[in-house]
Amino acid sequence: MKLMELGEICESMHQGINTAADKVDYSIDGYQILQSRNITQGFIDYTDSKRVDFETYQKYKEKYNPRPGDILLCNIGTIGNSLVVKQENDFLIAWNLFLLKVNQSLVHPNYLNYFLIYLRETNFYTKFLTGGTVKFISKTTLSSIKIPLPPLEEQKRIAAILDK
Repeated sequence: MKLMELGEICESMHQGINTAADKVDYSIDGYQILQSRNITQGFIDYTDSKRVDFETYQKYKEKYNPRPGDILLCNIGTIGNSLVVKQENDFLIAWNLFLLKVNQSLVHPNYLNYFLIYLRETNFYTKFLTGGTVKFISKTTLSSIKIPLPPLEEQKRIAAILDK
């Protein structure tokens, strides 16, 4: 079994929109911007999410709209909560979520997500937290986490067992 860094098995990984720095205007209806609180239950909960209009969504969707197979990972606040995006949806992610676009020829998204959950459950992230009042884990730290990678078929088998 080989070990690879998370940054090596992701085609890209980045935080969502910094709505304050980008001066994003919210709207009453439109496209949702999910934050870490929207994924803490292991599924996407659209309750109480802010919204942006069509033009704002169009401006940001290429980079900040997760696709099926992508992983969302909380990096600020409820650090370590994660999930695999299961279906196409028109939403964006905010700055307290990381979007991991995995290279699926190297890693099965569900396998990786279960490993990330294991890290959270064993308090792995706590030793890497930085920040004052609001703790976070940096992209550099996340990128360097070593992931054990059995062959892809074995990853799928492990994920299927854990799915049950």
